[in-house]
Amino acid sequence: MPPAKRIAVTPAPADTTSAPRPLQPLDLLPIQTALQTFALLEADLCLHLIERDEAVRAALCALIAGQNMVLIGPPGTAKSYLVFLLAQSLGLTRFLQLMTRFTVPEELLGSISVQAMKQDNYRRITTNRMPEAQIVVLDEPFKASSAILNVMLSIINERVFDNGGTRIDVPMIALYGASNELPQGAELSALWDRFTVRVSVDYVSKAAFPRLIHMAADRPSSGMLRVARNNNAHTMALPPPNVVLQPADLFGVITAAAHMPIPQDVRDAVGKLYAQLGDKGIIISDRRWEQSLDLLRAHAVLEQRSTVDPDDLQILKHGFWNTHEQRTTIAQLVAALANPINASAFELADQAQSVYDGVMAAQRSGDPNLSSSKVVIEGNDKLREIRKRLRQLLDQAKAEGRKTDRILKIGQKVREMNEAVAALILGAPSEEIF
Repeated sequence: MPPAKRIAVTPAPADTTSAPRPLQPLDLLPIQTALQTFALLEADLCLHLIERDEAVRAALCALIAGQNMVLIGPPGTAKSYLVFLLAQSLGLTRFLQLMTRFTVPEELLGSISVQAMKQDNYRRITTNRMPEAQIVVLDEPFKASSAILNVMLSIINERVFDNGGTRIDVPMIALYGASNELPQGAELSALWDRFTVRVSVDYVSKAAFPRLIHMAADRPSSGMLRVARNNNAHTMALPPPNVVLQPADLFGVITAAAHMPIPQDVRDAVGKLYAQLGDKGIIISDRRWEQSLDLLRAHAVLEQRSTVDPDDLQILKHGFWNTHEQRTTIAQLVAALANPINASAFELADQAQSVYDGVMAAQRSGDPNLSSSKVVIEGNDKLREIRKRLRQLLDQAKAEGRKTDRILKIGQKVREMNEAVAALILGAPSEEIF
C-alpha cells in the first residue's frame, strides 16, 4: 500500500484587522480645561475638609473610574459631608439614602406601579430613585438586609436593573458609601467586594484641631440655619459650591482616561504586588484586580499624565485591604513599588511615631527612671536625626523630579512631634522647614 501523500498546507495569513491596536499616549489638550476644573475642585474640597486629602483624591478617582467607594470611620468624621460636598459640586442627578435593617426595596427602587399590576406587569416607578441617579450615596450600607442586597448587587456592579421583565441600563457613575464600621458577616462579602475603593478616616489630629475650630467659628452655623429654614423662619439658601464640574467636562475626562495606556513597567509592578499580597495571605478577587487598572488610569489623568506612571500605583493602597491590620502592610508594599523614596519616608514616620509614643508614655508613667530628662533627651535626639534623614529624602526627590508633598507632610508631622518632646526640656522650636 503506497504511503499517504503529505499535503503541504500554507497557513492562512493572520487577520490583523481585528487585532487591538496598542493604546497611544493621551493628548491632554482637548480636556485641559476640564482637568483644570478637577484641580480646582480637589483643592476646594481639601480646603473645607481637614486632613482628608487622600479621601478626596480617592473619591475623584472613583468618579472618573466609574467605581464604588466606601468611607469607613467613627461617627462625626465628615464621611457623609465629604460625599455631600462632592455631589453638590457635580451637575448630576443624585440619590441619597440612610440604610437600616428595616429599609425596604421600595425606598431604593421605587414603589410598584398599580397600573402595571393590573396588566400583570410587576414594574416599579423609579422616578427620583436609585435606578435613575447618576451619583448614589448610601449611609451605613452594611446595615442593609439580605432582601435589599439581592436587588442592589446588579445595579452596583453591572449597572443594570431588571424592571417588569425588562433589563435597563442605569446611569449610575459611582456609588459612595459611608459606614461607621467594617461589614460583619459572610452575607455582606459580595457587597463589600463591590466597593473597589476603601478609605479609612479618623478624627482630626491634635495639630489640626485648631484649624477645625477656626473654620467652624469663621462661618455661620449651618446646623442652626437648617433648623430655622426647616421651620420657615429663615429663607437664606445654603451657599452654592465654589467649583462646579459640568457633566460634559466629566464625561470628556472619563472617555479620555478610558484610553490611557498602561506601560509594561506598571503591569510588572501590579504583578509583583499580586505576588506579594498572595505571600501574605491577602487574596483579591479577579474583578477588583481588573477594576484597579481603571483606578490607575483615573489617578494618572488627575495628575495630567499622558500614560500611567508607577507613581500612580499609590492609589491602590485604598483598593485591596479587608481589615484595618492589612492597611499598613498594603500601604508599605504599594509605596515601595510606586515611589521608593516615599516608602522610606513612611518608614521614618513609623519610627518617629514609635519614639514619640515611647517618650509620652514614659512621661505619663510617673516612674522617675522613665520620665527622667535622659529619656526625653534621647527621644529628642532620635527625632532630630529622623528629620535630618527626611530632609535628605526631600532633596533626593527634588533631584529626581518626583512629587514631594507626601514627604513634606510627613516631615511637618515629625517636626510637631519633635517640638512637643523638646518642649518637655524647654527647647525652642527650630526655624527649619521640618
